[in-house]
Amino acid sequence: MSTADFIASIALPALAIATLGALAVALVGVLHGLRQPHARGARMALALRLARWVVAALLGASGVWIIIAPRADQPALDLVESAFPAVRTAYDPADRQSATRASRDRARETHRYGIALVFIILGLSLVVSLPRQSRMRRPATPPR
Repeated sequence: MSTADFIASIALPALAIATLGALAVALVGVLHGLRQPHARGARMALALRLARWVVAALLGASGVWIIIAPRADQPALDLVESAFPAVRTAYDPADRQSATRASRDRARETHRYGIALVFIILGLSLVVSLPRQSRMRRPATPPR
């Protein structure tokens, strides 16, 4: 069995099942957190934290996906390229409005590790960039 056959038959389905399980646990935790009574504005903070984690997970998954299958559809990379056309010229200098899908796929395959590294670093920066509520400065308590 070749490595590609192994990945297609065992690793990818196992990764998909593990990802779905993790998403289910995260969703249950968020729903439980939203049901609890909170101070004013705490639900919005919880929703923003959830959004940060979801975007970070999508960026990390996109980084892993471009390493596994660089010639497959890459929705996150396509979105970034459509928003910022200069991104494609950064890894495909031949792209001057005349690039075919094959040349784009070759360029993505050649530079897949660099592209994946950028996606993963962006995802990690979302996770660690903002302070958690527990790290924020609390008001001083009056002495007794």
